Amino acid sequence: MEQQLESTRMQFLSADGKALVQVGPNLLAVNHLKPYPGWDTFLPMIQEAYRAYIETAPPTAIQRIGLRYINRIELPGPRVELEEYLNIYPYLGRELPQDYGEVMVRIQTAFNALRDGLQIVLASPEAGNTDVNVFVLDMDYFLAKPGVITAQEAFSWVNEAHDRLEQLFEGCISDKLRQLFQVEET
Repeated sequence: MEQQLESTRMQFLSADGKALVQVGPNLLAVNHLKPYPGWDTFLPMIQEAYRAYIETAPPTAIQRIGLRYINRIELPGPRVELEEYLNIYPYLGRELPQDYGEVMVRIQTAFNALRDGLQIVLASPEAGNTDVNVFVLDMDYFLAKPGVITAQEAFSWVNEAHDRLEQLFEGCISDKLRQLFQVEET
């Protein structure tokens, strides 16, 4: 007779409901919804959760570690030329229809002698609003080779991943989108 084990996942929500720590067997996830407080605030949250986790259930090796940013980008107007705002977009040859609806572009690549991986997904999850075009730029930087990062190396890896993701995000957006972000911030 086969015995099934239930996976227990506990969730801890911050007082404002914007930060969430999830803990389970072989799992620690730290999430933050918008407004994103910035790396200098988010990193200590991750460090505190990680320290508590390894004190309670010390891992022998890290099988997966990742840093993921999901960016919602709103572009004005009924129709936009994505290449004006982003350096990642679908390319359609001249023989193909240029007026498309939903978008889904997925790219996966490796870094650090194949130790790390990166997946970038650009998608248009919402349709129908003629005043604004919504796109999601989902960037997931992760350990591609399980077990090569020790518990002590985790934060060195996380900081490296953050630096890499900042650089890659800047590479994904154009100056026109940077200007749009600055207008929204003021």
